[in-house]
Order: sequence, then structure tokens, then C-alpha cells
Amino acid sequence: MPVVSKRLSPVVLGIIKAVEYGCLAGILAWMVKRKQKSAAAHAATGLGLGVLFAAIVLGYTYWTNFKLFSAADVILRGSNEVLFPVGCSLVLFATEVWSKKWKSAEERNGEPSVKDAGESVAMPNRI
Repeated sequence: MPVVSKRLSPVVLGIIKAVEYGCLAGILAWMVKRKQKSAAAHAATGLGLGVLFAAIVLGYTYWTNFKLFSAADVILRGSNEVLFPVGCSLVLFATEVWSKKWKSAEERNGEPSVKDAGESVAMPNRI
């Protein structure tokens, strides 16, 4: 007799992901405003939310596919759900750090910065 199970709904998984990354963005924006800008703080935030939402996704997966749920599912899906928010948080941290370094380097070199975008700046002709 074949094993019959419910199917994972892409809509439900999409809603879970939207809430997860919306929370991640909100918390990281709040951290940046409060001057908590370390890489460790960003990684810890991503890890915490990743663990929380990994449990939600794995619970939903188990609930819909309990007969086909295996240890491999837990390891693969769980690690994916935990590592992606950590990576996303660290990419946002790196982007913030590098944008500040580039702005300060442009200002030191006398190159037009983002502030000068509205003014007419003579650019050299390159052929």
C-alpha cells in the first residue's frame, strides 16, 4: 500500500519565509539605529531567528509529511533554514561596513561622493 501524505504548500512556506526575513530586517535595522553594529551581533541575530524559524518549518514539514519525514530532512532542511539567515545578516553587515569605508575614501581623495550627486560634477572624458 503506497504511503499517502499531504503536500507542502508553497504559499504557507512563502508566508513563513516572508515573516522570517521581515523580522530579520526589522531587528537588524533596529540594531543599526542603536549602534549595535558588530559582526557577532548580526550573526547571533541571524542564528537566533534561523533556529526559531527552522523549528517552525521543520514542524510544518513533519505535520504535512510525517510518514516520509526522515533524519536527512531534519539535517538538510534544518541547516539550510539556520545558515541562510546568518549569511544574510553577515552580508548586510559587510555591506554597511564597506559602504562607510568607500564614502570616507572618496571624501579623502576629493572624489565626488554621494552628497555631490545633485550637483554638476565634471567627469573626465574616457575613450
